[in-house]
Amino acid sequence: MNKTKPKAGIYENLDFKDYQAIDALNSGRIRHSMKSLKYMRRQELTPQAEYNYIFEVGKAFAYLCEDPELYRQKCRQGPTKTAGTIKWMAELEENPGTILLTEDDWLTLPEMRKACVEEVESAPLFDKTQLVRRELSFVWQCERTGVWLKGRADFVLDDWLVDVKTCQSVYKTAWQIRDFRYDMQLAMYQDGLRHNGISCTRVSNLFVEKERIMPEVVVKDFQQQELADAWDDYILAIQNIDAARKSGVYTGYEFPVYEQDELSNFSE
Repeated sequence: MNKTKPKAGIYENLDFKDYQAIDALNSGRIRHSMKSLKYMRRQELTPQAEYNYIFEVGKAFAYLCEDPELYRQKCRQGPTKTAGTIKWMAELEENPGTILLTEDDWLTLPEMRKACVEEVESAPLFDKTQLVRRELSFVWQCERTGVWLKGRADFVLDDWLVDVKTCQSVYKTAWQIRDFRYDMQLAMYQDGLRHNGISCTRVSNLFVEKERIMPEVVVKDFQQQELADAWDDYILAIQNIDAARKSGVYTGYEFPVYEQDELSNFSE
């Protein structure tokens, strides 16, 4: 993919391929670096499959969130029960730009959207009378390192920033936030929007269960202290990535060292 030079700004309705082409760090790279710099670099060097069905499902749900009619225009049920078969790929070749879904996903995604619309907290994001900005791309430069960064927000409504995450169970979202550093992703997006003149005082993940029957929906609002702590981690991660790029040294994972619990020394 040919890279394009980053330019600070807000980009409405930017095609995802054009967003990917911008030569700037995204939240995925930064979150990978939190595992280890070597892990991040390995992901960069690993050849990516030409077709990623999970990614396609995510795009389909984004279209559905934006407009059900757009979803019907861009997506349809695939010719086989499983994705990636010879017949499946042949149909994609005949219809470039089309997203094919398995029968299960074709039936499940509309139920997920319906659950979001019916949930009181998330309903405003799907209200056509609201001035909701969807799939909003933005680019900025880190003032501490000079590194160029980019983000793509699922929803921005007034001063409310929302990133959607599909999940198998809403009861496991606390672990997902911790393990995948969704807090850091949102702290980064909040910072990027601030650099471009958009102040978001409410910052949330919208978790939606990938279930056809009564999927649950939950909105996780992040407190400012949570975002401030995550911001510190994100800035440190950028500095570490920048240093690794310049030195060519990508360090591996190290076991974290925890302070001993004072209660562990308690004796009667």
